[in-house]
Amino acid sequence: MQLGYHNGINFYPVDVALNASSNRQGSKLREIDKRTCGWKRRKEALDKKTTALLQMVDRAWHAGIDASFVLFDSWFAHDKIIQGICSVGYGVICRLKKGRVKYGYHGQAYTLKQLWQQVAKKKTKWLSQHNVKGVCLNVTLPKTGEVRLLFVSDGRKSWQPLLCTDLEMEASQILDYYAWRWSIEVFFKDAKQMLYIAKEQSNTFDALVACHSLVMVRYLLLVYILSKRRMNGPVGPLFRQGSDDQSLLAMSQSLWPFVKELIIRSGDVLCYKIEPDTLFHFIDIIENTIIGQTRIASAKL
Repeated sequence: MQLGYHNGINFYPVDVALNASSNRQGSKLREIDKRTCGWKRRKEALDKKTTALLQMVDRAWHAGIDASFVLFDSWFAHDKIIQGICSVGYGVICRLKKGRVKYGYHGQAYTLKQLWQQVAKKKTKWLSQHNVKGVCLNVTLPKTGEVRLLFVSDGRKSWQPLLCTDLEMEASQILDYYAWRWSIEVFFKDAKQMLYIAKEQSNTFDALVACHSLVMVRYLLLVYILSKRRMNGPVGPLFRQGSDDQSLLAMSQSLWPFVKELIIRSGDVLCYKIEPDTLFHFIDIIENTIIGQTRIASAKL
């Protein structure tokens, strides 16, 4: 599971949790000091995903990450989880499952399907900015209390419900916020295709945690370079440019010793009018330039 922060421009990976079944073969690992982060990560891996999610959100809060809402898909859209996130200090915007959960509305209990068919469908209006129909209803949940539901429709049979803990937010704003959730899918795509996340050649749990952490660090470096250049968009083009530059410089660094030796050996023939000190100074300038550029490219990657 991945937790990230979106500032409206870029996505920043913040935390990750690796989960495994307690019945999985090889779950009995060697004993390590229980005060270490490695032991805490192993213990966390055997927790339920819902428990791990709340722990990640709580860590983000105590780390000082200031955000208005936690965004997630319908997988975690449960009353208890929403209430838990709100108790930490964040609001919630999420997509809901069309299940049997009952929502209180005007003194009666409705499922989402019943709310849509009996109430919301008749009140939908076109949202010009998003080219969909939508309507907001304030309802209640047993644990979370009063929340705001947004029903959106394509104007035909298809409809989707969203939940927001801000009771005053307009439908357009809820959709704008929820659209930012797609950035985590882009992160997974970039991390898999370019940074080789989940392709580690190791079966050690500590190594997997380290690899995922390094991928997040490398991704953050790419986002940092994007922000310094005041560029908006995915990190893919920047990564490919940096990778090409690194390959070119690596080739230059490997070929330079042979070129250097050729210049020195043929100096009497090709550079007979140049003083030896001047020639060696010229060679040092080229060598220092190659080394300096290689360090810059390595830092980018």
